[in-house]
Amino acid sequence: MSAQQAGSTPLRSSTWCTRGAALIALVALLGWAVDSHLLKGWTAESVAMNPATALVLLAAAAGIELASRSALQRTARRTSLICGLVAAGMGLLKAVEYLTGWGLAFDRLFFSQSLASNQVAPNTALAFLTLGSAICLFHVRLGPIWVAEALAGTTLIGAFMAVLGYSYGLSSLYGFENYISMAMNTAAAFALLAFGLLAARPDRGLMSVATHAAAGKLIFGRLLPLGLGVTLAAGYLRLQGERAGWFGPELGLLLHIMFTIGAILATLFWTSWQLQQLDARREASARQAIASELRTRDLYENAPCGYHSLDAAGRIIEINATQLRWLGYGRGEMLGRPLSDYLAPSDRAAWSEHFDRIRESGAGREIEYALLRRDGSHLPALVSARMVDDVDGQPARAHVTVFDISERKQAEQRIRRLNEDLERRVADRTRELETLNRRLAEQIRENETFVYSVSHDLRSPLVNLQGFSHEIEAGCGSLRGLLADDRIPEDVREKSLRVLDDELQEAVEFIQAAVTRLGGIIDALLRLSRAGRVEYQQQAVDAGALVRRAVQASAASIASRGAEVVVSDLPVLWGDPTAIEQIFANLLGNAINYLDPARPGRIEIAAEPGACVRPGRAGRFQTCFVRDNGLGIPRAHGRRIFSAFQRVHPGAAPGEGMGLTLVKQIVERHGGDIWFESQEGAGTTFFVTLPAPEGIDDGRSDHGDERLSACPARGG
Repeated sequence: MSAQQAGSTPLRSSTWCTRGAALIALVALLGWAVDSHLLKGWTAESVAMNPATALVLLAAAAGIELASRSALQRTARRTSLICGLVAAGMGLLKAVEYLTGWGLAFDRLFFSQSLASNQVAPNTALAFLTLGSAICLFHVRLGPIWVAEALAGTTLIGAFMAVLGYSYGLSSLYGFENYISMAMNTAAAFALLAFGLLAARPDRGLMSVATHAAAGKLIFGRLLPLGLGVTLAAGYLRLQGERAGWFGPELGLLLHIMFTIGAILATLFWTSWQLQQLDARREASARQAIASELRTRDLYENAPCGYHSLDAAGRIIEINATQLRWLGYGRGEMLGRPLSDYLAPSDRAAWSEHFDRIRESGAGREIEYALLRRDGSHLPALVSARMVDDVDGQPARAHVTVFDISERKQAEQRIRRLNEDLERRVADRTRELETLNRRLAEQIRENETFVYSVSHDLRSPLVNLQGFSHEIEAGCGSLRGLLADDRIPEDVREKSLRVLDDELQEAVEFIQAAVTRLGGIIDALLRLSRAGRVEYQQQAVDAGALVRRAVQASAASIASRGAEVVVSDLPVLWGDPTAIEQIFANLLGNAINYLDPARPGRIEIAAEPGACVRPGRAGRFQTCFVRDNGLGIPRAHGRRIFSAFQRVHPGAAPGEGMGLTLVKQIVERHGGDIWFESQEGAGTTFFVTLPAPEGIDDGRSDHGDERLSACPARGG
């Protein structure tokens, strides 16, 4: 048991002795209740324990039990003191009664009809007086602890003599002539209580010597049984042998001496062996402690970081080998000198303020300093410190940890240079992009102007060609009327009609078809050029309503193809309503035009569930798709499908091949994306990703605080 533990916890023997004494008193009270002399006095020759004695013994046991606790509430402390005063008062009153002859008779209050001449014995009163006083002095510490121990020891000796008297048959040891004797169970209870009080606080007095030191504890544990058990047993055996006539006094004395010497020698040898084992364990512990100290020292000296300790004035009093290697100094050079001598001049004022804060608060946060090496170079270091106080609470020494951050500083410099280079390259690239953007904008304007000019210049000759073709067609009709004249020879008429109806009519129709196609191309070019200039009116758009309107506008084409169009729930989008309607109208028209006439056509317009995010784009997006079971797109045409004037199946439907180009331009102007998946002969699905309005729930999914997934990748 350590000193700290002993100070807060009594020895187990103290607890058992106190409870044993209380049990003896309770058994005596039970004996008075059932009128059993065996319970009241243990033997027929012994005096019975007085009931008042039993009650006061219980009070004394309670007082010792409370006094054994180092931390007591005020009520418990007062209770323990009262118990001691009750025991001492009991002894004092009975002593006064014996000395003065006053008949107080307070010890005859209980079981008075059965007591007869039984009362508290004089030596019992003296034991109560000494034990009660010891409890009070032991608990409240009114004087040195040895005073309380002396009183408790006096009680123990008196009780022990009474027990010996009963054991050896010597009445003079447990009673006074003409006075009632101390009962045997009373003597045993006093002995237990006195020893319990001595062992109650093993951190104080004699018990601290016997229990704290390993050697003292061992010797005490060996000699106590020798002094009590062996000596008592030898004396008892000698006395009984002499009384029985087995041997005379001389032989009895000799046997007593030999028995005692043998017990002493056996105890000495046993104790010596125990001490030898104790010394061996202590030496092993010392070797382990030295090895542990060496390991700890090695860890300290060769740690991956620097350690040093400073006194309250900031002078170095200890430093490890790691920091010495970093700085290139010897240990003797640095010990006793201020740490500021080994800091860069620019950091010394900051360190002085930092160390003052460490002394005040007890610890310091990590701060960067430059340490001076022997060669004059600087070592960038991260320094943290913790102050340790002395027993008076004053700052005594600071333990400082130093980390070499040279590599980190070099990395920071490299990163700084890279950032500067990156910023310069970004600035150069930005200027290049700005220049390219200006050139591109000028080129786009020139292209738009060129397209508009060419379209305008081409439209006038086309109008003339269209008009002349109609005039030629009208002239052909007039010629047919003239050829009906009977005066024209038959062979001339037939030859002329053949030229008019076959050759000339076919040429006129070819001219008109070419003019119509060229006019469509010019119109498509104009629409494409205008699409890049239109200012979009961004707003929340009900995609479902726009798609239903587009389906209704294409009802005739859908019916002529015998197709089925299925429109599922579509989300709310963010964009220009007219432009978004144009997207779905073109995709729907494209799907209708390229349905497979060999099987019933089916077109599905729907959206992927939930919103998504696009890398590098702010906000949420929705992915819609138009799926058909048409002719499909051959793999060879996949890369050119969004280019202008590209048609996969030219003979399947009329058009100029500008629809998907226009759709792609509108989608990209909205910040979205478009791609397709197709299998030739099975159908095509066009996917369109468009912005979704912020803060609007489309009713199709929970857009709360969920983590949005990435939008589907192009082609996937």
